[in-house]
Amino acid sequence: MVLLCLALIASSLCKYTIRDVGFVFIGPAVVEVGDGGIARRPADGATRLFPSSVPLDGGAVRLALSQDLLDAIAVVVVLPGHGADAALHSARAAANMLEQMSDEGKLARALDAPVFIDTFDVHADPLGAWGLGWSPDGHASVAVLYGRGRLAGPVLHGGHITTEAILDQLELVSDSCECDRPRSWLEGPHLPMPWDDALRTRARDRLGFDPHSPRIRAEMDKILARGPQPDVPDRVGDVVFDDPLLGYDELQLEPAVAPQVAKSKPTPRFSAPLFWLCVGLGAVVLCGIGMSVMSRDAA
Repeated sequence: MVLLCLALIASSLCKYTIRDVGFVFIGPAVVEVGDGGIARRPADGATRLFPSSVPLDGGAVRLALSQDLLDAIAVVVVLPGHGADAALHSARAAANMLEQMSDEGKLARALDAPVFIDTFDVHADPLGAWGLGWSPDGHASVAVLYGRGRLAGPVLHGGHITTEAILDQLELVSDSCECDRPRSWLEGPHLPMPWDDALRTRARDRLGFDPHSPRIRAEMDKILARGPQPDVPDRVGDVVFDDPLLGYDELQLEPAVAPQVAKSKPTPRFSAPLFWLCVGLGAVVLCGIGMSVMSRDAA
């Protein structure tokens, strides 16, 4: 019986990974397209006009990426530029390290899918590349995507592309949604992906659950609600310490005063109604005795 209970408890732990959550909760987009082909990048407010020949849904590039995201724990997307070869090397090294950590039991749950590394075709999808912050005359960029295109962290550019930085984002994706990480990853933006009925059906078969099911969403809501709450500054009375490591404030603390307890009046032995009741009964008894004496004397 004990073993059965332990097995049931173990099966309920780590039921969903952060990667699974990325298929249910989407978040804001890295690029928004308005009327006339004017695109806006919410991250920095930049706008750009794209010609009508540009596929606003990413065309074949993002369709293939959607398929890869269903078959992989995450997809490391490398955008071309100066240092692209080094970026690919770092991405492969990070993927190998994550697989090794899984084999050694260092992850919340063993990986059930590989990490894919794709080279993003910026010419076929210039809108998506621009939304990820890529510049045609700059350094290479790396984005770690999971779920329905959600970013696992900031897009890495140039010298910020390291094996350690990519591995940190991959570890996040492979972690359990019941982990102790801050819930800021729920607010991560996503690269808009095509999502038709065929992809929905394939997602249900590949993931083992229906990401569009209200029951699954409610279940994840409950699990995530048990996690750590957003960081809030420490508060002592009415004084808020925003960053105790960068400075401090001195304040006068008044000595604590013990609360005064109001002295209650002594409770009378007899309440007023009880007192008058006793008086009345006494008068009746005295009258009865007097009448008895008078009757006896008369006799």
